[in-house]
Amino acid sequence: MSGDFVKGKAKIEAGKVDTDLVHVLIPLNQQPARHLGKQRWALLFLDPCRELAKLNLSGQDWQVLMTLLSYMDFGNRIAVVQSTIAADLGIQPSRVSEAIKKLLSLSVLVEDTKVGGSRVFRLNAKYAYRGKTKNVRAKQSEDKEKIARDLPGRHATNLLNAEVKAIEKAVKPLADDQKDQARSTLASAAINKIDDDYCSDQSFDPERFDIGASIIARLVKKYGVPSPF
Repeated sequence: MSGDFVKGKAKIEAGKVDTDLVHVLIPLNQQPARHLGKQRWALLFLDPCRELAKLNLSGQDWQVLMTLLSYMDFGNRIAVVQSTIAADLGIQPSRVSEAIKKLLSLSVLVEDTKVGGSRVFRLNAKYAYRGKTKNVRAKQSEDKEKIARDLPGRHATNLLNAEVKAIEKAVKPLADDQKDQARSTLASAAINKIDDDYCSDQSFDPERFDIGASIIARLVKKYGVPSPF
């Protein structure tokens, strides 16, 4: 270990956390007398960091994530408006919104209970945790279960966005008086394909059917085309 740091002492209940994977490093010139003084800190789990590094996050995604973490409260809750993050980083709020959507889609962030009308997020506790060590495993299990529950809806949204993007890209070069008819034709073709791929499989899978039905319903509403159901 470098002479610039020493291991901090921390009480960790046996069986709750694998202490071989958790380290707290405290700069020697900032060692507080007790409980790290006014320094805010969290447990960082090392192996998942490798997974995080492979998620193909852009530089701006990392900037937004790190700034969100600077506002993280106990239980990994992050309650801060996007305009504040934008002001911190000197970027447009729309860029913050894009980064947060990506982090949610990758399950780096998890949706938490809203405060009033404001969204609240949590950092997925498999990466790090801020709070009592005895609560780590419970929070990790809670996040894993929530992500599993939300995955079908997130998958449907991602597929829907991909279909809409493809349709709009295809009609962009057309004359204005041709676009509506082209959208309807392309949307109907997309619906038929999704129906075949997700809703007409002989080995019926209820979860897969629900994903397909959700995409179809939203395409029908958006483009005003007939539904196959």
